[in-house]
Amino acid sequence: MKNKLRIIGGDWRSRQLSFVDAPGLRPTPARVRETLFNWLQYEIFGKQCLDLYAGSGALGFEAASRGAKSVIQVENNVQACRCLKDNALALSAADRIKVVQSDVLRYLAGDAQAFDVVFLDPPFGLTNPPGADLHLPEGHRAGQPCVTNPPGADLHLPEGRRAGQPCVNLAIQTCRLLEENGWLAKHAKIYVETERHFDFSCRTFLPGTLRVNASSLPANLSRGASMPRILSGGSAMQIGNPADLSGMPENWRQLKSKSAGEVGYHLFERIE
Repeated sequence: MKNKLRIIGGDWRSRQLSFVDAPGLRPTPARVRETLFNWLQYEIFGKQCLDLYAGSGALGFEAASRGAKSVIQVENNVQACRCLKDNALALSAADRIKVVQSDVLRYLAGDAQAFDVVFLDPPFGLTNPPGADLHLPEGHRAGQPCVTNPPGADLHLPEGRRAGQPCVNLAIQTCRLLEENGWLAKHAKIYVETERHFDFSCRTFLPGTLRVNASSLPANLSRGASMPRILSGGSAMQIGNPADLSGMPENWRQLKSKSAGEVGYHLFERIE
């Protein structure tokens, strides 16, 4: 099944794009896109843009519509990639928009080039401790809302990893790889879309093998909802401060931060 979204500005204003109905794929709302591109109004034209976890491609296509020199969209879902390529062809923009089917973390481990603007919108609620094996209980799927793991899952630490080490959220991991592996131009702008009450401090800790009983979770928990505590062995541990950016690269500064519904959206700048 295909859904539709509309480009809101630039050369392709009002043009409709199709996107697939895939797990975890949630296009950035039009209201959020409008605010974001107001923030970036002098930062897009003629620039090299990278759209990670591209999904529907809403951010990358919006950037190209507003004059970006080139856009690379990285997405792991086969059907979503096919739809991205079809949309680029329909806009006669295949020369400016390149679609790469790849896991984002694997892509960022490859040969780097410097980008001026990066859009980063990973699936909500996912963490990925390096080398850990995530064993899901029957009836649960990867990508369900969580802080450290899906409700009821057992997270087994790999050999050589100690209990209490931080379990780094996917968004923070991606930001660190962008900086550490040389993907950012001087003064690059990085847009990060998260859950509304996202913890940028990276103070989410594993007390060993984590067992979370689904009956302990709030009754109104839904996809993308925030969980400000870890439940383990019947106890709760408070995590993080939304204003604490200590989990992010040290040479990034936050320029803007807003929320709409359950979505938080943040603009960072890389500084030397």
